[in-house]
Amino acid sequence: MPADSSHSLDERVTIALGDVSSPSPAQPPAPASPPAAAPDPLDAISRDVDAVVEVATKGTIGSGFIIHPDGLVVTGRHVVEEDGVALRLVKVRLFPEKANEKTVDGVVFCSHSRLDFALLWLQADGPFPVLSIGDPQKLRYAQPVLAIGCPAGMPNVVSRGIISNPNASYRQVQCIQTDAAIDHGNSGGPLVTEQGEVVGINLWGIGSFDAAKFAVPIDYLTDDIAAALQHGRKACLEAAYCLHCGYTDYDRPAKHCRNCGAEFVADNPAPPEPPKEKEPASAEPSTTRSQALLKSASRAGRPPKPR
Repeated sequence: MPADSSHSLDERVTIALGDVSSPSPAQPPAPASPPAAAPDPLDAISRDVDAVVEVATKGTIGSGFIIHPDGLVVTGRHVVEEDGVALRLVKVRLFPEKANEKTVDGVVFCSHSRLDFALLWLQADGPFPVLSIGDPQKLRYAQPVLAIGCPAGMPNVVSRGIISNPNASYRQVQCIQTDAAIDHGNSGGPLVTEQGEVVGINLWGIGSFDAAKFAVPIDYLTDDIAAALQHGRKACLEAAYCLHCGYTDYDRPAKHCRNCGAEFVADNPAPPEPPKEKEPASAEPSTTRSQALLKSASRAGRPPKPR
């Protein structure tokens, strides 16, 4: 220190220091919220099983599925016919082998002999579980699908397969080919996607060939389903229904079926004499409404097919 400094070496000097307290430890980041669980695709299939029913006549047991909570059911025409003539009344087993199982009447009011489908109303109060309707024209090769039904009378059976051909031709009908197991008793049941949407009605198979099972695309039924919902259960059951060809005439003609010419006798038409060839609706005089209904046999611009 210089000699002229005014401070001695022994002088106490006060030095101001900043806050020297120990810093707080860093707080760990809040844990991230767990990601939302992805929906389980099996939940949709479990719900679909509840909407699949067993359809029984005196001689056969088949399958069906509910598409409207008021009780509109889709099944196979050959499930609800005897000797080529459609039945009017069948038994429908709901929730088979479950605690809430019950059997109710089902009244068939519309069918198609060529496309082999039928529509019926349950004679019971809903609401009922339903299947969502998908788009069969979006199906792709090798896409996973599931068949639900009652093979050999065993209810609530699900089999898994893939789309073998989304646009196969069988019995002169464009249909869905799959290797999902479709056996006796599966007829009339749904073919569904992994999302639980019905895309076809399981109906046919070629012998024991695993990859030769066929379903009619659900969009063939679009117009018939729309007409049924537009008219409602009461009008459907009061409509004239031709047991021979399956045509529904909501205007109740006096004597004959506008589609095939069969004579109506109450709910049972006598086969026409001599038998007439079934023709598309455009070849028969009909109202605008009946023309619209008969268009149910067409899809994606293809011409209507005769019932």
